[in-house]
Amino acid sequence: MMRFSGADAVLVVHFAYVAFVASGYVLIPAGVWRAWRWTRSARYRVLHAAAIGYVALEQLYGITCPLTRWEYRLRGGTGTPHAFVPRLFQEILFHEWPPAVFTGLYLGLVAWALVYWWRWPPDHF
Repeated sequence: MMRFSGADAVLVVHFAYVAFVASGYVLIPAGVWRAWRWTRSARYRVLHAAAIGYVALEQLYGITCPLTRWEYRLRGGTGTPHAFVPRLFQEILFHEWPPAVFTGLYLGLVAWALVYWWRWPPDHF
């Protein structure tokens, strides 16, 4: 029987972070279209922009994500989960692409978040 480890918990938090950022790119325009007030909330929009901004800065400065480092250490340096769901999350999150691809992707996502901010600004601060 496989056990859920601390490393798996870190992976789930990491996946939730990525899901929060990614979902914002769908939920913000959907919220404008459906008149969901929370998608125009300054708190939500600042959190979303800061989340992707942090990732982009990590990439620009060549910093490995603290969640990635923590998970790797908790796995004893192997980095490979045994249970199905953690393996699935890891397959979704981690790719062997050149760093320039990630830099372009994250900077593009920051720009996209700024376009949303300009096109559909938050209600108030």
